[in-house]
Amino acid sequence: MRTAVEIEAVRLAISHGDDAWEAGILSTLHRMRRHIERTGNEFHEGAGDFDRLHKGFHTALLAACGSQRMLNAHSDLYDQAYRYRRVMMRAIGSGKKFVREHQLLADRVLTRDVAGAQTMLAAHLRSTINFVYPPATGTNAMVVAAIRQETSVSVPTPPQIAFADVTLETRSQDHYREFEPRRCDPANSSASSGRRAAARPRRCGWRRGSISRPAAR
Repeated sequence: MRTAVEIEAVRLAISHGDDAWEAGILSTLHRMRRHIERTGNEFHEGAGDFDRLHKGFHTALLAACGSQRMLNAHSDLYDQAYRYRRVMMRAIGSGKKFVREHQLLADRVLTRDVAGAQTMLAAHLRSTINFVYPPATGTNAMVVAAIRQETSVSVPTPPQIAFADVTLETRSQDHYREFEPRRCDPANSSASSGRRAAARPRRCGWRRGSISRPAAR
């Protein structure tokens, strides 16, 4: 994510950057170089002064991109990668080499070489991850493949369930007519209480299982 944000931001910065932007890059690089010269090879991630100068240099490269959202994203992602940089910085034994890498990056940006600057910046950012999580190559790749093969778990194929053919029954209109609403006709009702007792009471309304409902009144 950080690489995607910064390679686009550096493209915009190279396109829109002015003399003040170039001066900002040179200034932050000079201050970081002087700090490392004073501390020798004792500089490391986690020291307040060095962290501020290192982040300031990378921010200066993108400062002219014209997008505050990109700069905010760069700042957040830079801070989140702190633990990875700290691991990598333990292996850097030469302050001159560290400054040299950042000098080459600054030179490529200041020459307005967009493709070259993007490629170098992406490689610079990727070097931290590659150090912490080195890619498996050669003998390491064979070891990783062997471990994966030993620890792989075969998942059985689930049984196939066969379903019998289902035939849908087509019903005639006479079937549904059975569920039509019935209305009570007071004229046809028996006035005899004896017939009421003998005959099964007839209910008005809707039969059970009706597929429709009466219209709202």
